[in-house]
Amino acid sequence: LPKVELAIGVNAARNVYIVSNLMQAELRTSLELGGSLDAPSISGTMQTLAGWFAMKGRRFEITSGQLIFKPDSEIPSLELLGESQIFSRGGDSVVVIAEVSGPLDLPEITLTSDSGLSQGEILDLLTARVTIDERALGPAFRPADSESYSFFGYKVDQSWARFLLQLTTIDNISLEP
Repeated sequence: LPKVELAIGVNAARNVYIVSNLMQAELRTSLELGGSLDAPSISGTMQTLAGWFAMKGRRFEITSGQLIFKPDSEIPSLELLGESQIFSRGGDSVVVIAEVSGPLDLPEITLTSDSGLSQGEILDLLTARVTIDERALGPAFRPADSESYSFFGYKVDQSWARFLLQLTTIDNISLEP
């Protein structure tokens, strides 16, 4: 490649969309593409304006989120917060908050609820394995091992890196006035 320096800015106050069966979001962007053709770098942010993501068949409304690009890192960082109202088979309502943060290839996921449930109890609700009322019956009604839980159709113990990198692969870009 010839030695070509890059200085490209991508700024959009809105109308940048992610659309998939696992997530839909409208974004605002402020990105700078620099470096050269043989060693490009990207810096800036993509912030959510509105949207949702799916976790084990449950829709989480995005309350805030951003993807942060740093020129010294090949992997952007993700900060995502979403909530979903989940009803147990017994009719109890629980607001579950999912916080996803860290490098895009290996983020940490923290689940909390407005009812003070543990992450394991929240996983039970998300996977519809146990209702809130059944939890009082004891461990016989819980899954034998926590490794059997899955999100987005992937087991918890699988590599999030592979999944998230596949999710963010750009298939098509279109620009409209």
